[in-house]
Amino acid sequence: MGLPWPPTFSPISQARSPRMDSRSSGETVPLSSARLMVSSSSSTARLSWPASARQIARWVAARYCPAASARSNALVTCSTCPAKEACQATSTTTESLGAAHERTLSARFEVAVWTWRLDGPAAAARIFCELLEYAESLESVPWSFIIDCGWNLGGALTDAGNANAALPILEATIEESQRAYGPEHRHTLNVRLTHVQAVGSAGEPKKAAKLAARLVEDSGRVLGEAYLTTLQARYAVAGWTAESGNEETARQLFETLHAETARLFGDDHWLVVEVGTRLKQA
Repeated sequence: MGLPWPPTFSPISQARSPRMDSRSSGETVPLSSARLMVSSSSSTARLSWPASARQIARWVAARYCPAASARSNALVTCSTCPAKEACQATSTTTESLGAAHERTLSARFEVAVWTWRLDGPAAAARIFCELLEYAESLESVPWSFIIDCGWNLGGALTDAGNANAALPILEATIEESQRAYGPEHRHTLNVRLTHVQAVGSAGEPKKAAKLAARLVEDSGRVLGEAYLTTLQARYAVAGWTAESGNEETARQLFETLHAETARLFGDDHWLVVEVGTRLKQA
């Protein structure tokens, strides 16, 4: 039973103290694609051009760290990209900032994200794994970037059918997120949601259902009953309950969830559609 969404992933070797961005004394600067650090790539992606988005991200990585990009044949030219203007805007920056700079790391993260979309989770997992190993070797990388890489690596491995490899990564990422953000922060709760998926996919649906139910309680208390993480956790409870063999209970859970999500979001929302599809199959 898969969640209706990927996370929005070499195991983390050891516990690390939360690391702050070296440029600030108290604030972190997240570098994940979700925060749109590589603006031209992200803007292109929003125009439904994932291939072009990946090209821009590769191009940015090559611009800022040519040696690192050459290793993965990442350098592309503006002539191959439909979003040529975005590439040209980025080309105004000519200074080589190095492999450890936030823009280079962000660009590499973007490449991994859009590789997942284009080539599948296994290909993305290889990129996230390499990026995570490199990021862990740095002293000044924000802990938020480490957490995002671990989260996405675990998710990609799970989607690629390698949940057993994903489990230690996600467990370590949960611990890191708890230290960095706190145990009840929405980011920690979202990593736990991905961990539930890995547990169930690794062959433990009953355990996954219990973990999801606990997440529903925690997320509902902290974020609210109508928060998307809470509703997705309820979807996971229903799904893994079905996988555990309790079809009737699962059907009732899906029915209740479908009615509530339709009332909150409307019939066309992706979660409503997904729950409705599972309900028809129950």
